[in-house]
Amino acid sequence: MKQAGRRDRYITIVRQAATLDAYGSTSANTWAEFKNLWAEMLPRGSGSTSENVAAFQVFPQARTVFIVDHPDQASAGSSEMILHTDRVHWDGKQFEIYGFDEIGRKDGLRIYCTELGDGIQS
Repeated sequence: MKQAGRRDRYITIVRQAATLDAYGSTSANTWAEFKNLWAEMLPRGSGSTSENVAAFQVFPQARTVFIVDHPDQASAGSSEMILHTDRVHWDGKQFEIYGFDEIGRKDGLRIYCTELGDGIQS
């Protein structure tokens, strides 16, 4: 049985959009809103943070799971799937998607994300 009351976070899925520059060339450096969904955010318990080494410095990476209604459901209004190349925006934070897990027979979808650091736009 679904517990809709737990889906109390309103997230935005964004997708890279191709835009034209001043010379008419296409560039894919803009993120456009793709769809908005109600989601449940699983708590960040122990083991939800890993570390990433960049430029010989260690940075913590927060991992988060959002649970949403399956995008293929007729109630979602759109059959377009969420892609690995999309991102999740929630509460002023950006999350990179690194995996999915279908719940039951399209009862829901877990979206596994890593929070991006401050100032990351591309």
